[in-house]
Amino acid sequence: MYSVIVVDDEEIARLRLRRLLLENFGDFKIVAEVANGNAAAEIIRTTKPDLVFLDIEMPGISGVEIARTYCEDIFVVFITAHNQYVFDAFKTLAVAYILKPLELEELREAIGKFKKIVTPAISKTVAGPAVKQDFPSVRSEHIKVSIGNTTKFILFNDIIYFEASQKYTITFTSDLKNYIVDRTLLELEDASWGRIYPYSPKVHCK
Repeated sequence: MYSVIVVDDEEIARLRLRRLLLENFGDFKIVAEVANGNAAAEIIRTTKPDLVFLDIEMPGISGVEIARTYCEDIFVVFITAHNQYVFDAFKTLAVAYILKPLELEELREAIGKFKKIVTPAISKTVAGPAVKQDFPSVRSEHIKVSIGNTTKFILFNDIIYFEASQKYTITFTSDLKNYIVDRTLLELEDASWGRIYPYSPKVHCK
């Protein structure tokens, strides 16, 4: 059972998300619903849920700031009416950025990505190291990613999947982090660094 907190200042949005979760995802339990950023920060800090569904513009602390400050090891699905925060959102542990109104298929896709990320971590905790797929040795190459104003190199073998978003690519890794690559998936494929399409565990395009 995954614990969930819902944060949105719009009651109708909270009701819709609650209904979709209750009707379609029996392994998710809502442990709290809050309508402003300050209350959200406190309850996230004390409850430590598995996943937070988070609006961005609301009274008190913004959703992006909550994710950055209070969700360092907690996954987030942003559900918002505003598309201008997507770049900042994916500097946190965001698994999805959904524009309102929320649709079931978008929620299903976000939850599917969340489970793909957390399942290896759960396996590692409960039953030792998670089993890794046996990829061709070419995937030992590195890829350069952005972390704020700095960059680092990560191994292709540590990547769970890529997600295309506008003019950049979000890279999700096995240590439960995500990074921004300042190239599109097509540019990465053209560069032929790691032969992304045939060997990546998952390539997801928006």
